[in-house]
Amino acid sequence: MTAGQIIREIRDLPPGEQAKVVQFAYRLDAELHLSGAELSALAERMAASTDPLEAGALREEITRGFYGVKPSAWDSATKSPAGPVSTLTGSDTFPSWAA
Repeated sequence: MTAGQIIREIRDLPPGEQAKVVQFAYRLDAELHLSGAELSALAERMAASTDPLEAGALREEITRGFYGVKPSAWDSATKSPAGPVSTLTGSDTFPSWAA
């Protein structure tokens, strides 16, 4: 099942069920952010790094962790997650691929 199909299914739910989906999405979003301690540890490693590639990878992980895409292995400078799938703009309710 694709994200677009899931979104269409959510649109067809009664309001009470839609509210449960929204609550789940908020909880999931909160789980995807790195904690202050995790961000601080990455920042310390970045500041101490003498390898420009490692420092760049750490900076990307800090950015993703701050904005909500949690790295799969945040303690490893060599692994980096995929970025966000889509961004809503203007008055869009759903991304265009979900229509």
